Amino acid sequence: MSAPELRAARGGTATARGRSLSPMVLVEEGARHLASADVPEPRMEAEVLLSAAFGCDRLHLYTGDVAVVGRAVRVYRGLIERRAAGEPSAYCTGEREFYSLSFEVGPGVLIPRPETETLVEAALARLQPGARVADIGTGSGCVAIAVALRVPESVVFAVDCSEKGLAVARRNVRRHGLDGHVRLLAGDLLAPLADACLPGSLDAILSNPPYIPTAVCGTLQREVRDFEPRAALDGGPDGLDVIRRLVGTAAPWLKPGGLFAFEVGAGQAGDAVRLLAGAGAWGRTWTVKDLAGIERVVCAERR
Repeated sequence: MSAPELRAARGGTATARGRSLSPMVLVEEGARHLASADVPEPRMEAEVLLSAAFGCDRLHLYTGDVAVVGRAVRVYRGLIERRAAGEPSAYCTGEREFYSLSFEVGPGVLIPRPETETLVEAALARLQPGARVADIGTGSGCVAIAVALRVPESVVFAVDCSEKGLAVARRNVRRHGLDGHVRLLAGDLLAPLADACLPGSLDAILSNPPYIPTAVCGTLQREVRDFEPRAALDGGPDGLDVIRRLVGTAAPWLKPGGLFAFEVGAGQAGDAVRLLAGAGAWGRTWTVKDLAGIERVVCAERR
């Protein structure tokens, strides 16, 4: 159910066997059901789904001023069933926060992760007003939009090969009022840039590419393995297939000294830096750690 559908589903009075329900009763009920389905952090998940069904934030569930209405309760219980079946909560609610911004997400689009905020921070540390940037594999558009909102007068070319992903990204661009600042391009990796900008004109190329080794994909949590798009996760036998392609083709699109920054998985940064060194087009390279202390983003300057 999308966020607009959730908003439309409220109304009526909620009772259970003649007694009024309260938000806390519903949270406990949902948490028990999620715990029985082995959903991690079941109480927190129940709170997220209840706040989505009621159209409030989680804090308001505890203030006593949330009206418990029948249709919203039915929506909530439906969301609990979907989450218990393994569907990610972000798909259930149709929303995910990233870099303190709200984004629409849904099936067919990778759910933004907190560690990807490290990529945004790495870009913002280098970009100046008026920068021209490409975000390769934009998905929901979260990286492109976060950068465009914080770099004045910037233009970000957001590229993805998934039409479903681009449709979601387009709605997120409109939600954040960035028409004209984020331009969506359909196609494979850097190829669509040929119709949008000149080689050597970009200040930065950013990417959160698929980097999970193929053999590992089948061992992921069911929320990821069974619901999120495999093409956005599977990076080939060693997880570096797409990164190799980007390392070998990104430099000509950048200005001299331009930034190339991309996300990697735990333990992959060293291999990625060696790929950059072997390509011959890159000067200084460095890595940026995420909040967990993992080398999450690899950066390089074009020679």
